[in-house]
Amino acid sequence: MPVLLNFSRGESMLEEINHFSIVDELILALPNIDDRDSMRLLMQRYHSADVMEALRELPEVEQARLLEFMEADEQGYILDEATEEEAAEYTVGMAPEKLAEIVESMQHDDAADLLDTMSKSRAESILSLIPREEANGIRELLSYEPDTAGGIMTNEFFHALPQMTVAEVINKLKTEDREVENLDTIVVCREDMKFIGLLAVEDLLQAGNDSLVSSLMERAAVTVGTNADQEVCARYMTKYELPILPVLDPRRRIIGIITFDDILEVIDEEVSEDMYRMAGVGAERPLDENAFARAFKRLPWFIVTFCGMSLLGIVISHYQVTISKVVAVSFFIPAIMGLSGNVGIQASTITVRGLAMGDINFSDVFWLLRRELLVGVIIGVICGTALGLVSGLITSNQHSSNVTAQVKVKESGDPNDPLIEEDIVVKDYMHPPLMWDFLPRFPFTVGFAMFVGIMGAVSLGTCVPMICYRFGVDPALASGPFVTTLIDIGTQTLYLALATWLLIG
Repeated sequence: MPVLLNFSRGESMLEEINHFSIVDELILALPNIDDRDSMRLLMQRYHSADVMEALRELPEVEQARLLEFMEADEQGYILDEATEEEAAEYTVGMAPEKLAEIVESMQHDDAADLLDTMSKSRAESILSLIPREEANGIRELLSYEPDTAGGIMTNEFFHALPQMTVAEVINKLKTEDREVENLDTIVVCREDMKFIGLLAVEDLLQAGNDSLVSSLMERAAVTVGTNADQEVCARYMTKYELPILPVLDPRRRIIGIITFDDILEVIDEEVSEDMYRMAGVGAERPLDENAFARAFKRLPWFIVTFCGMSLLGIVISHYQVTISKVVAVSFFIPAIMGLSGNVGIQASTITVRGLAMGDINFSDVFWLLRRELLVGVIIGVICGTALGLVSGLITSNQHSSNVTAQVKVKESGDPNDPLIEEDIVVKDYMHPPLMWDFLPRFPFTVGFAMFVGIMGAVSLGTCVPMICYRFGVDPALASGPFVTTLIDIGTQTLYLALATWLLIG
């Protein structure tokens, strides 16, 4: 939960944000704080996210000193803004009693995230120091997998009974003695917590005091179970524009809600994860890891690329006769590899993102392939024609050339005869005869190879992620280095085979 900002200063906070001055101002102010009162005033004045960003810029000793000045609730706000690694680092030396104060001040879902960075034994020792009801609520959240609906929900929410009147609900809101999330939407359930529907506070306030909740609520609400993947939850909330997403147990009792700020974090996390995986980085937070950890997570993908490029070298060496006879064949290998690879990555990105957002599934593979192949045909015709014309212009200027050399020879086989000079004509092997004999076959070969390479790249970029998705493998892993390597090998094999067949025979 963010700390409220104080807008009493002359310049509005919006103007400060636009000028990017907040963090810089905090970096200058924080080291000069030497008592708890000053820290509390600063925490009331700035958002905890900005304070956390400024703390990251300070030395570790200074960070520890400033955290000591904060009250338990302020430390809770800061730790909620920290990464898992930062939270673990900040709390490693804290006494269990101090951590118990911090955990008790936090909302259950935030407290569960913090305790999840610690060992089970240490987390349990901290929970034993806070009130039983609070501890049980946090334990419930810790029992779910982190990337599921149960793992991202909060079990602190406001609920009303369908037979209550508007006046009774408002009175209950005023007297609620516990901290709850998202009062824009009220959960409606029976006394046994069986879920019925949702009620918007806007509708509540516009209705008469004697109106019943059952007449105002929305019954057709989207819900999920505790084991639903967080990506599915994000998909539902964005698709149906939900303010909250109720989480139900198998008996349809509501045990928590997922709020929109939770989903924003999920979307950011999933998008970043897919981007890193497609790039072959293999880490969720690569900037937070040391050089060796980053290197070893990337190394498997470099091995994939290395093996692929070694195989490509073998393929090219197999066609060395073709390249030696028609040297211009080698001129266009980079162009065909680069253009086909780019098209393949584009198709792969569209497929992976469509699967992640739920816009497509495996049954749509042929529909999506047809659409991408149509795009591939257009791009392939344009790029193939352009590359064919370029290859024709380049190679049409290549002429057969001979070199005249002067050598000294004997007129006869008699070793006593004197040497005489004689002019002979030899081939220029530095610039061998190239293209006049191959026009127009050579431009056609290059252009056709470009077209077919693009079509193959589109097919691989679309189908490989789909196949991975079908067999339960993250489609993002099939992108980037893996697909690019397959495309490079396939397009060059095709190109050199066509060149051999059409030019050499």
